[in-house]
Amino acid sequence: MGMTTSDGMTILMVFVGVIIAATFIASIGTDIVGITETTDTVNGTFTLCSTVNCTIDITGRELVAGSTSSFTNATGTQSGAITRFALTEGFGSSGLTSIQVLLNDTAFDEAYGGVTINITYSYEPDGFVDGGAGSITTLILIFAALAIVIFTLISFMKTGSLGVLMKHGVKGR
Repeated sequence: MGMTTSDGMTILMVFVGVIIAATFIASIGTDIVGITETTDTVNGTFTLCSTVNCTIDITGRELVAGSTSSFTNATGTQSGAITRFALTEGFGSSGLTSIQVLLNDTAFDEAYGGVTINITYSYEPDGFVDGGAGSITTLILIFAALAIVIFTLISFMKTGSLGVLMKHGVKGR
């Protein structure tokens, strides 16, 4: 009877522990996905500045290498050659690295200053972890799952019948 009570308490303890750990793993997993995957903005709407050669900060920290970008005006028609606007990376108004839209002389002369345009581009979000560090970051979830398994096994070995079985073996064999 004592072993059944002990196993019941162990199951309850493991159940509560696994639920708490799973909650943490879910939130950590969401964060890991957010910092290790690139993002696409399709037809993001931005208002250009109204002075020549100025920049506006748009969403993202760094452009994805090799990706293409396109600019359209508010009606959805092509706004012209891509040389009228340039997507650059620089220090934004917050002091952090940012993707910026540069409105050059040609675009300003053609009345694009101060208008709203749509931009499609791929970027690495703020806090992005790339290369080997990104691979190591994904190992956090594996170690968290391993910790849950170890917690479960140790709980049953310390207070449950698994510990008694490991200590004394099965009687009668």
